[in-house]
Amino acid sequence: ITDLTHPITFEHQTAILKVAFKVGNAALNLSNISDIVMRNVTPFLGEKSSTITIIPAAQASGHDVYIFLPASSDYSAGHSFTFGVTTTNNKYYEATLTIPAEMSIQKGKLYTATIKLEEAIPYVTFSALDEQKFILGTNVESLYSKLEYSVGNGEWTTIPDNVDESPILFGGTHGDLRLRGNCENGTADGSS
Repeated sequence: ITDLTHPITFEHQTAILKVAFKVGNAALNLSNISDIVMRNVTPFLGEKSSTITIIPAAQASGHDVYIFLPASSDYSAGHSFTFGVTTTNNKYYEATLTIPAEMSIQKGKLYTATIKLEEAIPYVTFSALDEQKFILGTNVESLYSKLEYSVGNGEWTTIPDNVDESPILFGGTHGDLRLRGNCENGTADGSS
């Protein structure tokens, strides 16, 4: 027989972040958001990804967005979270939320933030648990100047011409690979 009468001690393992989004000076209604991606979050136990996807479940009722931040340690001053928000009319926005100086996000506490979004270039994300190599084979050299990549939520960088010989490493400890086109005409140029 197992005795279940002994007290069980629980400990907070997450902080909660309540967010509201603005575009310009106007609040972005939850019913107009199709999904939210947040990067640079401590992975949940057993996961390697530092990205979480939030799909607002209570869009129609206009409830707030609460994000549970798993924290093996506190998020200290200077740590930045990046957000990608896609609206129901397929516009894509990004923003960065940086923890102010002399502050940290601690387990067991609730924090609020109003995040001002800016329209951004959409991208595709490739995730892998183990290290991978990205190469791009093409005979159109001008294509490279119109494509950018980011690994582990780093800065956007133009894909180098020699990416076939020097692949871009991603996955595992490197983080996700993001790709985007930075030309309003896609990769078309001249008569292509």
